[in-house]
Amino acid sequence: WDNIANGVYAVSSEGKPIEVANATTECTAVALITDNQRIMIAKNDATDGTNTILYWGYNFQGKDVAGIDNQETADGTNAYGYFGGSKTPQLSTDCTTWTSGALSDFNGKANTAAIIAAYTEHAVEMNSRDMCKVLQDFNAAEDADWYVPACGQLAQIYLNRTAINEALAAIGGTAYTSTYYWSSSEYSSDYGWDVG
Repeated sequence: WDNIANGVYAVSSEGKPIEVANATTECTAVALITDNQRIMIAKNDATDGTNTILYWGYNFQGKDVAGIDNQETADGTNAYGYFGGSKTPQLSTDCTTWTSGALSDFNGKANTAAIIAAYTEHAVEMNSRDMCKVLQDFNAAEDADWYVPACGQLAQIYLNRTAINEALAAIGGTAYTSTYYWSSSEYSSDYGWDVG
């Protein structure tokens, strides 16, 4: 993975990046490589079997999750925003400018671990639509260590969705849809950030 050019790649069953043109259904994931991130995208969505829009922190309303900073703005200024189109406020698509707010959060793996630890600490049973319950079931089935992306990571996936969907199609995966996806970034003790 060292010295690999920015772009979208298929990931072989041995965990090696390969050009999408050479991808087969034996590939296990898609990788997005940018100047500051290496994001692996699962071949298929984690789902509760009926819906991919899952509750985030459902059992923790009113409680901050230790280890996740609340981000009350998308970019340090705006409470929400758009990438492209005519709606306002417009957010920068240049991820090097994402230095504050939820878009500056690239800690999906640590966020997910903190959320799972909070369930354990508070001895809260996860219901079938809780993001972490679905993720744990997905990881068990995939024999893998996937996590829920942070807002900055998810925004990069969204901004590269056309190339990512082409790669997912090449490996027989599920396309990134037009609906929204929850991130592991926290807005407040009651809400998380989503990107769609």
